[in-house]
Amino acid sequence: MSPDITFPDARFPPPCELRAEYERRVQLGQRRMSSTTAVISGLARDVAGILPLTIARIEQMGAMFADYRVVIYENDSRDETARLLTDWAERNHRVDVTIERRGDPINPMTRCLKRAERMAYYRNQCLETIRSRYADFDHAIIVDTDLAGGWSCDGLANTFGQDDWDFVGSNGVIFKRVGLKINVLMQYDAWAFRTDESFTPFTTRQVNAMCFTRGEPLVPVTCSFGGLGVYLMPAYLAGQYGGHDVDHVTHQQVARPRGFTRTFLNPSQIAIYGRRRRTWDPVVFPMLSLCRRLPGLRRWLRDLQSSECLPDRLTTDEQVRCEHVAWPLPAELGDEATASRKAA
Repeated sequence: MSPDITFPDARFPPPCELRAEYERRVQLGQRRMSSTTAVISGLARDVAGILPLTIARIEQMGAMFADYRVVIYENDSRDETARLLTDWAERNHRVDVTIERRGDPINPMTRCLKRAERMAYYRNQCLETIRSRYADFDHAIIVDTDLAGGWSCDGLANTFGQDDWDFVGSNGVIFKRVGLKINVLMQYDAWAFRTDESFTPFTTRQVNAMCFTRGEPLVPVTCSFGGLGVYLMPAYLAGQYGGHDVDHVTHQQVARPRGFTRTFLNPSQIAIYGRRRRTWDPVVFPMLSLCRRLPGLRRWLRDLQSSECLPDRLTTDEQVRCEHVAWPLPAELGDEATASRKAA
């Protein structure tokens, strides 16, 4: 049985005044994709649990193009990731996998140069494979292979329905509980998000608070990613990854001086990282589930949640743990939870 990779596009409707133009761009993009080619690339390490979903999503994306290839670099996995990738390459001739044993440590969820150096090496392996074997394809699409909620193919088509761009990053979001509001959406990829030619970094809190609405125009940036980024192939090949900053930033620092300055974030190109786990979630979620089952408490809880304000200061990375786990909450948590699918 094929895994369910349905993306919850209905959860992210464009405003009424933007819907017609959004849909026009999606339809135009679908037509353009059907007559162009793309290389889809990513890194993989210890992602066996989510990999069947990612494989299905990549093949679904690839089928939207006239032709596609997949370039994956894997290193040092301790689970079944390498075997699953090898099996995939054997049954799909479009898949090109590099497997390497380097003895590298697992990258911490912190900004540090050692992490940046390793990520630059991994990314450059994919870049050089594409440069040497698939440079004649029209586009390069870089994806995170561990996105729990996947990405919107309609959102991707919306990007291809836009004009005059060299790179477009995603509106990458994560779910988080804030107080008793259990599915608050936050912008997630703070490290890669830059807006000036000095590539000045934002704090995680600043980026978490950003809100983009599907259907809005492309947002000019100097760098972004958000879990999925689309390049014109010449723009991708013009860059190179370095170890002095976040991998996507260093690539743009090389490509932009070479003329590839039309770089954007598309609010409609949505990717879902998953759920940010907070310390008290195991206590709060069962409590909310119980409240929703008791008629006397259900209305009280609904009124409390509707009146609850977000705190002035959002929780930072150092105060919470981020895990790629099932991203909507179970259906029994009621109105705010959407359980259209469960992650592997």
